[in-house]
Amino acid sequence: MKLGMVNTIQSVEELEESNDLNLIDVRLRDDYECEHIPGAINHCVFEVVFLDEVKASFPDLEAPLCVYGHGRKSLEAEVAAEKLSKAGYRNVYQWLGGIKKWKKAGKETMGSSETCEPEVFLGDQILKVNLEESSVIWTGRNLLNKHRGEVAIEAGLLEFGGGELISVQFNLDMNKITCHDLEGDKLHDVLIDHLKGDDFFDSFNHPESKFFSRRCRVLRDGVPGAPNMEIEGQLEMRGVVAPVTFEAVTGFTDDGKRVAAQASFSIDRTRWGVYYGSGKLFNRLAGHLVNDLIDLEVKIVADLEE
Repeated sequence: MKLGMVNTIQSVEELEESNDLNLIDVRLRDDYECEHIPGAINHCVFEVVFLDEVKASFPDLEAPLCVYGHGRKSLEAEVAAEKLSKAGYRNVYQWLGGIKKWKKAGKETMGSSETCEPEVFLGDQILKVNLEESSVIWTGRNLLNKHRGEVAIEAGLLEFGGGELISVQFNLDMNKITCHDLEGDKLHDVLIDHLKGDDFFDSFNHPESKFFSRRCRVLRDGVPGAPNMEIEGQLEMRGVVAPVTFEAVTGFTDDGKRVAAQASFSIDRTRWGVYYGSGKLFNRLAGHLVNDLIDLEVKIVADLEE
């Protein structure tokens, strides 16, 4: 079947009979080294130098190239074939069955045959948050402008039960607020003093804010790179405790040595008594109007115990 300038190999048998094809495994290098179809070379389609590497291996645009990936549900082979066709290669083939269908047919593979993804089971344990790797980024806005900065995390814990995340807590140092976009500007300290003052977070009387979860629920339809956990909890700020619910992306790093969670969500600051510039609480504010919502980008990282 012809797909533009790309031919599709329909079966394992057809692939085996196509002896003149140059077979390219376009998956990650680690996956290729674990196992690949005999005779295939590796050029990962996710790398920005993918086309440069292919051109170095096959400078002749008439060279017959056949790309494959994991299988039909993963698009790397189709993406690679399209890239090669657009780059001017005139004999491009794609084997959509990939390594998965090749193995299912009982065919031989080459490589280390080791598990490419590290298996991590946390069991029941509590991990301390890595303060250097973790962060809480805030963004505040008015009608036309915005400021963006960070609040320092001073402590935090991730608790696991039966291998799943069951509790998250972290404390924020409200005396360590920065504004990234005003860094080096004389107005930086003016803004920070205002944020730490009574109009906003009253950091002198309330130097610490705390988040502690009440429930962590796995989102069963979650996939890598998309939210896979819903976290319900409470945020204490300015002495006021109010509920917060958000979705998070959670998982392990590629080396299996760290666990991480990231979330982006907004909170209505007025629920915690931060009233300055709120259009729903004051009749006329002119240039003092400040949006009620504060956007938060939370990244929590913990190192796994050896």
